[in-house]
Amino acid sequence: MRAVIEDPSLGLDLANYETLSEAQKNQVAEILLENRPQIGYHSIRNVQIALNNAVEDVTFDPNNIYVESGSTGGDGNGANPYATIEVGMEAVNNVGIVHILEVPIT
Repeated sequence: MRAVIEDPSLGLDLANYETLSEAQKNQVAEILLENRPQIGYHSIRNVQIALNNAVEDVTFDPNNIYVESGSTGGDGNGANPYATIEVGMEAVNNVGIVHILEVPIT
């Protein structure tokens, strides 16, 4: 399944997937296989949605929430941080940590 996910001819957005460890990539492949519709994925868009959800499943940790100023559409993991500290504070567990990522000065 990993070979299919990583096949450039599919045109999947692998930016978040590529940040995963090898073990996490294997987990993502397992999730896609386990949740595959009976007749298979209908389109590349459906594969992309399933891939995004699987990546989020293996990377989200409510004890470690990430924030980076200017990010958009984040879900709080290191690859896709929230945009504000306030949102991060709402999402983190009581004993968790909100990590503030450094934005390079340009």
